[in-house]
Amino acid sequence: MRVCLVGFAGLRYIPYISSYATALERMGVSYDLVYWDRLGDEPPQASQNHHVFRTRLSHRASSPVRMLRMLQFASFAARHLRKERYDRVFVLTSIPSILLSRVLRRNYSRRYAIDVRDYSYEHFSWYYRALDKVMHGAAFVVISSPGFKSFLPPHGDLVVCHNVSSNLLQQKTALRQRERVRPVIRISYAGYLGNFENNVQLLNHVGNHPRFHIHYAGEGPGSRAIQGYCAEKGFANVSFSPRFSPEDAAAIYQQTDMVYNLYGSNIRVARALSNKLYAAAICAIPILVTPGSFMDEISTAHKFGCPVNLNAPNLADHLSAWYDAVNWESLEKGCDALLDSAARDNAIFESRVRNFVLG
Repeated sequence: MRVCLVGFAGLRYIPYISSYATALERMGVSYDLVYWDRLGDEPPQASQNHHVFRTRLSHRASSPVRMLRMLQFASFAARHLRKERYDRVFVLTSIPSILLSRVLRRNYSRRYAIDVRDYSYEHFSWYYRALDKVMHGAAFVVISSPGFKSFLPPHGDLVVCHNVSSNLLQQKTALRQRERVRPVIRISYAGYLGNFENNVQLLNHVGNHPRFHIHYAGEGPGSRAIQGYCAEKGFANVSFSPRFSPEDAAAIYQQTDMVYNLYGSNIRVARALSNKLYAAAICAIPILVTPGSFMDEISTAHKFGCPVNLNAPNLADHLSAWYDAVNWESLEKGCDALLDSAARDNAIFESRVRNFVLG
């Protein structure tokens, strides 16, 4: 049995690929990886089963350049898929699924599955129709949030796979051994750093407030701008650390009292469930969420979501009072309920992958 996983970025930026890798390794099935080293930061000597498209794409690239690079990656991946004739193919995210639609439907009909992790361009009718076509040629479609059903083409075989970190989950007991009464509440933003406007709005409320410390762990297109803004304003209660490995995430969350997850109500993020949701649940700590988002709906229902209106007056005092009023027993039970539900969904996902691969 020959299996291929196709990713649309460097491996460090598609952590959910581990869900497939783990499932395949448990079956004793080897697999190839085809992916795009967009930022030029993947190891120069990849393993023999790694087939890497090494063409950089700047965050500041124009739309025509971005489209050209995407088509070049698609051509690279399509040639490989035609040549190798795999038994099963998994394509991670909708954009490469559409770019590879012809080879998938002609050469791998019902022998491929696609994974949708984000909202892309479904508001364009041509994109929606193209996605509908490639989804209906797939054996099944994986989604990372039930909220995606609201914008995806109707498909009878959707399987949910939650972005739960197995590394953090293994350390759940230790991560929950923490002091709940905090003179200074530590808010952490861990991961790919963007969303300059939303970050600045929160910083304007809590910057130099004696009750809060904000830590940014990671890098991204917003890193320099946010650091520069904090320096300009003289915010002494904000710290930064560089990009971290998955193994280092536990140390960051051990020093966290509230998780930052404010991405606004943009349609691209409104129905998503981020890995920060599950990190907060594993640690049994509150998560800051955008009101009206699917993150708000799920986290609030499970007693650990703190909806934040960034335009509200006296927000810092409100957050301080909200934290002090938390019922930690109820919060922990809610977190466990979410993790149990995610575990059931992920067991179904792994079963579907097994049946698909092994027949």
